[in-house]
Amino acid sequence: MAALAGYLPTIGFGNALITALDNQGLVTITDLEDLQIKDVKEILNVVRNPGGEVVNPAYVVPTARAAAAYTVPQFLRDRGTSVPYLNEKNLRSLVYYVAYLKRTQKTFDAGTAMRRELARVWAQHELEVSVTDDPTAPTQLLTISKIMEMFDTLELYLQKKRGIEGNPLAYIVREHVYGAPPATGGALPGGSWASIDAEIISRAPHSGQTYAHDNAEVFMVLYTVFHGTEQWPWIASYKKAKDGRGAYLAAVAHFQGSGVTAKLLTAANTTLKSSFYAGWKRGYSFDSYCSRLLMAWQQRKRFDPTSVTSNLEKMTTFTDGIRAPALQNAVTTVLAHPDWGLEHSMNFIARFIERQDASQSKIARFQTDGRGGGEGGRGGGGGRGGGGRGGRGGQGKGGGAWKPKSNHWYTKAEFAKLTDEQRQIVRDKNAEKKAQRKASAVSSGGADDKGITIELVKSPAPVPADGVVASMPAPAPVAPSTGGYMMRVKTKDGN
Repeated sequence: MAALAGYLPTIGFGNALITALDNQGLVTITDLEDLQIKDVKEILNVVRNPGGEVVNPAYVVPTARAAAAYTVPQFLRDRGTSVPYLNEKNLRSLVYYVAYLKRTQKTFDAGTAMRRELARVWAQHELEVSVTDDPTAPTQLLTISKIMEMFDTLELYLQKKRGIEGNPLAYIVREHVYGAPPATGGALPGGSWASIDAEIISRAPHSGQTYAHDNAEVFMVLYTVFHGTEQWPWIASYKKAKDGRGAYLAAVAHFQGSGVTAKLLTAANTTLKSSFYAGWKRGYSFDSYCSRLLMAWQQRKRFDPTSVTSNLEKMTTFTDGIRAPALQNAVTTVLAHPDWGLEHSMNFIARFIERQDASQSKIARFQTDGRGGGEGGRGGGGGRGGGGRGGRGGQGKGGGAWKPKSNHWYTKAEFAKLTDEQRQIVRDKNAEKKAQRKASAVSSGGADDKGITIELVKSPAPVPADGVVASMPAPAPVAPSTGGYMMRVKTKDGN
């Protein structure tokens, strides 16, 4: 192993400091392998303040005649060795770098371990200590149809969760076990990696106490996922040894085998054929519809890698499944732009729905019917006939359904606070009011302050001039063949 005395000058250490470290037992690179970063501070404290005494270089043995008058002391307090900040920083980086070599099964090369390389690897240490929150662990697998989503979640979790020495736990379940050269088990992968984490996942050893600890931790994650489910027997035999790697590989072999994947592929194709969106329903929105399609396509690609789904096929499945009448204009626009692609088309229709909601919130004013739809209390609760006086949260004490406030215009902010179900009720009521207005186009009227009522009625014949009160001009006659209308004006007494 390389001697520190020959290497340390290349990263800025002086002879005095090298000698002081040598006195502390740090002679070769191997001596750094069992150190932790916190140990560096303690070692350098001793180097700076070693204690004890050293021979005074100015001391000269006096003659007998001058002994009484000689004042130069023979020994001085050992004042230690100065340690510049950059030397302390580089020594910490070197200790971590040596640990990194051990974690990736590499050997020390003085020509490679320059200050820039030490700084690159030290950034990994700062990354590891900066992460304080554990990633979200997978939960119990409740249905076999979610097995692939579980494996995706587990993979991401193991990539982020770190073991006892900071290694991402994904190194436990990698496909191959590599032996350190010149072992016969195979060569370590070489080349470059996107990150040091990726390198550790590929090269960290599958032996020793660190591996045993991390392997057991992976098993406990799988225990949480499978224990108490019908799938538990497939990994139960690995419980005694807490063999996370063995349990993981067994689960992959079974659940990603041809028998299970064939069933899941059939389920994915069925989802693509049967999914549709006819408007909002409780627990099923447009986003739900899009997510189901995207997940089914992803599963079909995973279970049948040879299959290729064209963008045209995806767009056809997506648009054919939209059956909501209010979205047909948006679908027509999407079909007119085949260059948009699936993701852009989904986003376009989602924004179209948002604009619809915003528009509905501005015109949602309703008149409830009698005592059965009386005005609710706080939160828009139903009236007395709708299940009791409206209480907080919009639900009457009697358990009646939620009803819109009487004679109330919902602002955009108010509409946003409603639940999805309440918003749909508002939309339905608004559509009902629109229908009523269209139906009343042939008969509409209102009273002014003078007690005059104006009605628009179908005119089967020309309007008689004497059918209008004297105070108002008569409208122009409408020929019967035109199917026109006439205005009939009445006073309070009905004349």
